[in-house]
Amino acid sequence: MDRRESLKASAFFAGSLLMPSFLSQFFQSCNSIQQGKETWKPLIFSAKQAILVPELVDTILPATDTPGAKEAMTHVFIDLFIKDCYPKEQRDMFLKGLDELEAKHSFLSLDAAGRTALLTKLEKESIDKNEPLEKSFIKMAKKLTILGYFTSEIGATKAAEYIASPGPYIGCIDLKPDQKVTAHLNL
Repeated sequence: MDRRESLKASAFFAGSLLMPSFLSQFFQSCNSIQQGKETWKPLIFSAKQAILVPELVDTILPATDTPGAKEAMTHVFIDLFIKDCYPKEQRDMFLKGLDELEAKHSFLSLDAAGRTALLTKLEKESIDKNEPLEKSFIKMAKKLTILGYFTSEIGATKAAEYIASPGPYIGCIDLKPDQKVTAHLNL
């Protein structure tokens, strides 16, 4: 993709954000995720998949000294994202991958180490086959988990250092010991 096409795509996306129907749906989705801990009902996942996906994201990004993907409600984000943003072929491929993960590998019956080993094996197989993202269940699952986590409040504020951007201009500051620098890309 060249620069001109990239700018066109960016302009189209920015324009779609300003459409009232899109904004309404976006804010409704955000509200669903925030309130969804007890009342979440899957939009695209089957009942079995709705049990599987929280465990899958928890294996990909488990809780450590910060909350994991399950606590960040990443599974709800993935349900919404797949329903609203993926074309039918990718949506069907992802849902088939979920079904195969349980049917072929009994993912839910594995312990944490077994789940991690299985996902590592599936990822290696996908890499060895040189599968593109849109044809690889495991690559899609990891991408969606990371995207959902780091765009959640938990991911943006507890796992990462949240800095409002654009913020005030501070020309020169002293860093604290072991403080990470930040990089901002303002387009």
